[in-house]
Amino acid sequence: MTPPKGLRTRRRRPALIVLSVLLIAVCATGGAAAFARGDRSEPVLALAKAVANGDTIDADDLREVRWTPTEGVSAVPSGRRSEIVGKRASTDLRPNTLITVDQVTDGAVLQPGQVTVGVALAAEQMPVRPLTPGQHIALVSTPQKGGDTPTVTPSQIEATVVVVGRRDERSGKTVVEVAVSTQDGALLAARAYTERLAVVARQPGVGR
Repeated sequence: MTPPKGLRTRRRRPALIVLSVLLIAVCATGGAAAFARGDRSEPVLALAKAVANGDTIDADDLREVRWTPTEGVSAVPSGRRSEIVGKRASTDLRPNTLITVDQVTDGAVLQPGQVTVGVALAAEQMPVRPLTPGQHIALVSTPQKGGDTPTVTPSQIEATVVVVGRRDERSGKTVVEVAVSTQDGALLAARAYTERLAVVARQPGVGR
């Protein structure tokens, strides 16, 4: 007897089974790839605590976060931590914010109420140990060469080294840019023109 059509046994087709498995695998792979493409975050540096304008950035001031690159924001990759530690904040840095390359500087930071003055100094007007940006110094007025020895303490202007230029081979002088208070700016510029100045330097990192 021939069974009714509705009761006939359905034959499984191996080709269809294989095709189904392949489709499932392709879909799974495609989904994983799409997820990977969607997760474009990368490890960058953020502030773990507040750093005031002009302060040196320490290792414990930074932490690593995941961040998706955004046009116009130059976040610093976490692998460049050593390039940030030891530099100075060029603005007030708030905790839990990304740090960018334009927020740090190698030199001293000009504070409110300060101006910069360039002073050309010969070797005998400076210490043997090179001056460094951020170093606190005093620029002391000196008498004319061959003149009488001062009997009172000479006047001096407190300053912070901003940039140390290269020594000019012809003149033998080095231009040092320093930050001073606004009221001392014009006075120092006039004294620098007379070349009657000498540098009294403190160790780098030592305050006034």
